[in-house]
Amino acid sequence: MECYLKCGGNENFSFRKNGYNILKCSKCGVYRLETSDKYDDFLKKYYSEGYFKSGDDKFGYADYLAEESMVKKNMRSYLNDLKEIKNRGKLLDVGCAAGFLLEEAKSLGYEVSGIDTSEYIVNRARDDIRESITCSALHEAKFESDKFDVITMFDLIEHLSDPLTDLKKVYEWLNPEGILVIGTGDVDSLYSKLLGRHNHFFAPPHHLFYFSRKTITKLLEQSGLEVVSIRAKGKWLTIPYVARVAKHFDIRWMEIILNSKLFLNIFGKLWIYLFFGDNMVVWAKKRS
Repeated sequence: MECYLKCGGNENFSFRKNGYNILKCSKCGVYRLETSDKYDDFLKKYYSEGYFKSGDDKFGYADYLAEESMVKKNMRSYLNDLKEIKNRGKLLDVGCAAGFLLEEAKSLGYEVSGIDTSEYIVNRARDDIRESITCSALHEAKFESDKFDVITMFDLIEHLSDPLTDLKKVYEWLNPEGILVIGTGDVDSLYSKLLGRHNHFFAPPHHLFYFSRKTITKLLEQSGLEVVSIRAKGKWLTIPYVARVAKHFDIRWMEIILNSKLFLNIFGKLWIYLFFGDNMVVWAKKRS
């Protein structure tokens, strides 16, 4: 098959994981999940309560709402970087879940809006934030052109079935001086290369695309945007979250230790800051 990014290469079988084939372009190296599922059915199936509260054996969150403090700590870190470039204005968070980033951004003076496809998690946003959230898939959402000064997409683009079309839509919503911020995994990082198919970011069927700095740049350029910077950034994680990652890696002994009552009683409330260079934050703007 022709490469999704139309680089002149072809998609070839790379490896199989969780019963799914992962394809890789022979030229640019972008990875894509091979699936025949209809995207709207995929969204309904995977982003209900189970994704946010232990319904999935390996993927999603142990309890997203219980990890509010952790999520907000990571969001504050992103927003502190944003304040240096765009310290006010209208902000749209795409894939906002329960609106934790929106709460933090609102406290910093931004005028906030959000989109999320999961009715379950949107309904658990606080009342003052929920009224700012549109429950919709990105490809179905509608906003005025040139409306937002900042659009954020953290841990989202890998879940999209047609990221190029979606980014062209986002382009229209961004004002001429606006900033788009994307957070996703980097499959060309040293960590990713060492782990190969065992990298936790290779998470089919939830993740449909897997980008590197090179391929995310190409995607954004095709959308009419240009990259301002790409930075590697670590994340704060809870012990239960790390335990789920260990389960995904099939590191059984680590999972047993981290989930043991003794360990959780002593260390369960601690957060761990992990930086492996595999998490990239991409800043982009409309091409001049």
